[in-house]
Amino acid sequence: MFECQFNDLQIFLFSIPLGFIFAIAYEIVTYSLYSLRKKIWVCYTRDILFFLTAGIFTFMFLLVVNFGEFRFFVFIGEFLGWILCRFTVGKLIRFAFQIIRGKMVSILCSI
Repeated sequence: MFECQFNDLQIFLFSIPLGFIFAIAYEIVTYSLYSLRKKIWVCYTRDILFFLTAGIFTFMFLLVVNFGEFRFFVFIGEFLGWILCRFTVGKLIRFAFQIIRGKMVSILCSI
């Protein structure tokens, strides 16, 4: 059997930024489709596609750092990164999208 490239602590620490990136991507996807939010099938489709994509990237991450071996602490690290982003940078992203949306609405209303 091959020896792992990284130890468990390094893999855990690498998974935190991955969860952070997933949270930023989810914020961008969510607010870019904000005008279609009223349609429930759009929300379901968006979420399913996002989580399938996140699962594929998680598997590729595991292939690189741990030869594809699933470890529970990787998912804990991703969740921790997600939570850290959601309560820090995620608020700034939501605020920026609200400003952009407000300016777009004011421009469209003035036309």
